[in-house]
Amino acid sequence: MKTRTFSTLAAAGLVCAVAVSFANGVPYHKNQMSPIALADVPTPAVKPDPALIPRDVSVLEVNEAAIELIMTNEGLELEPYQFGGAWYIGYGHGRTAKPDMKITPEDALTLLREDLRDFEDAVRRLVKVPLTENQFSALVSFVYNCGEGTFSRSSILRHINNGEMEKAADALLLYTKAQIGEEKRELRSLVKRRQGERRIFLGQPQLDKTLRT
Repeated sequence: MKTRTFSTLAAAGLVCAVAVSFANGVPYHKNQMSPIALADVPTPAVKPDPALIPRDVSVLEVNEAAIELIMTNEGLELEPYQFGGAWYIGYGHGRTAKPDMKITPEDALTLLREDLRDFEDAVRRLVKVPLTENQFSALVSFVYNCGEGTFSRSSILRHINNGEMEKAADALLLYTKAQIGEEKRELRSLVKRRQGERRIFLGQPQLDKTLRT
């Protein structure tokens, strides 16, 4: 009687590594000595991640990874502040912000989710090809920060509508400058933000500590 270990099958995740005895060419477990029907071992079904499946943009919504990235980079302000002559509050909410307004963290998140609907619609209007949930969400984050006009003229959008997703991901990294006085300067905060959006776009939504501000 000969004994073998099915380590190859075990490594493939099909069976556990067990010692098997062979008598007259028929496999038996060495302890129970009962026939082992290896042919009946089911192959594990691998379910694709829904976030990685391209779908029509009309059915897509921004995911939690992108919302977290926006919250991290915008920062939370529970009292109104002015920027560029306009009032803002929460996570960069400006539509209903007023000088005497005060909100809770829960209010700020509600306002952000409401605001993101407009930016989701902007991406839906401009993108003409199917996207994954991650790609769509990264673009919503970008438009929330840079605006629909910038996105509509960007190389990011051009690459996407040409089906060049890798080039689109890399093009996100080009938008890291802001107008400071009379010149444009690269800002570390924008570099981190674009890196985070690129990670989400490519299906790597977990945020490194290096991407947090």
